Amino acid sequence: TIVSLEFSGAHIPDEDTVILSFASIRHFKEQDNDYGMYPPLSGKIIFSERSSSKLTGIFEFDAIGADSKIIKITNGKFSIIPTN
Repeated sequence: TIVSLEFSGAHIPDEDTVILSFASIRHFKEQDNDYGMYPPLSGKIIFSERSSSKLTGIFEFDAIGADSKIIKITNGKFSIIPTN
C-alpha cells in the first residue's frame, strides 16, 4: 500500500493543522485498488512534532475509488527523520 499526501507551499508549514490539497492510497489490499481525494472530499495533517531532527504527526482523509466507493482513512501516523 502506498499513501501520498500533498499540501500547498514549498516548505513545511508553521501551522499544526494543515488542509491537504491532494491525497491518495494505491494498491489498497490489491494491486489495482486505488483511491484518491478529490473535491468535495477533504483531509488534513496534524503535526505533533516539528524539528530539524524529526517531523511527526497524524493524517486523515476521505478518498473515492473507481467503483465510486468512498473510504475514510483515519489515525494514519508518520515520523520522518532526515538523513542529512
